[in-house]
Formats: sequence, structure tokens, C-alpha cells
Amino acid sequence: MKRINFKKALILIFITFLLIDTTGCAPLRKKFVRKPKEKEEAIPILTTKEYGLEYSRDILYNKHYVFWKTWHMEAIESIGENDKKTISCINNSINQLKTLQGYLVDEKKALVDPHIKFLEDANKRIAKGRLAEPTINNLKKMLEKEKRVIQNKLFYKKVEPWIKKND
Repeated sequence: MKRINFKKALILIFITFLLIDTTGCAPLRKKFVRKPKEKEEAIPILTTKEYGLEYSRDILYNKHYVFWKTWHMEAIESIGENDKKTISCINNSINQLKTLQGYLVDEKKALVDPHIKFLEDANKRIAKGRLAEPTINNLKKMLEKEKRVIQNKLFYKKVEPWIKKND
């Protein structure tokens, strides 16, 4: 009887080894295989380069003139709807006019001052609080009139002789 049990155990061990050998031990093999080394990527080094004045003052004047015009039109459209937006648009419009003023020769800088003062006064009126409908309409008409006056006085072709030249 002991012999039969021994034979059965031997057969069972043989079948187990046979099964393990045929199915393989891939996970066990993977544990002992070296992984490829990860390559360290080179960190790009960015260098800054200072550029000179690329555009002439004429081109910059035109660019800021268009910016002023856009901010001014946006301010006119937003009056009565959103006071914060209107104030922001008028402030940007004033900043663009001051930039335009910087491109003019000293004798013609005074040409822009009354327009800046008008826009600052309009900004103060809007900042005071809610405006009545007639006041809103009056302010819109005044800003539209001011826009036409500024376009007439500060249009590039009219002020071209008074724009500072590049050094």
C-alpha cells in the first residue's frame, strides 16, 4: 500500500512539473529581466535676444489710433448697460490717446489734451452712479461727437508731418 501511495505521489509531482514547464513562468521571468534605462532628455535652454525698434513711429501711430477708435466705439456701445465696462473702455481710450500724444512733436501734443480732459470728465460722470435715460443718450451723443472731432484732428494723414521720426 505504501508503494501505491508513493507511486501516486511521484506521478502527481511529475504531472505538476510537466504542467509548470509547458505553461511557463512568464511573470517570474519578467521579474529577473533588466528593464531598459530611460534616456534623460536634454533640457532646452532659451536665450533672450533684445530686438531694436522694428516698426516705424508712423506704423505704431496708426496701430494705436485703431486701438483708440476701437475702445472709444466700445465705450459708446456699453453706456447704460455696464458702468464698469464703460469706465474700463474710456480708461483704455484715454491711455491710447496718451500714447498717440507721445508720438507727436512737442508743439502738437497740446492738440490731444482737450480730448483727454473731455474723456476724463465723462468717466467721472459715469463713475458717480446710475445715469438717467436722457443723460445716457446725451452722453452717447457727446462721445460720438467727440469721436468725430478726434478722428478729424488726429487722423494719420493730417498729423503725419508732426509725428516724431525714428532716431
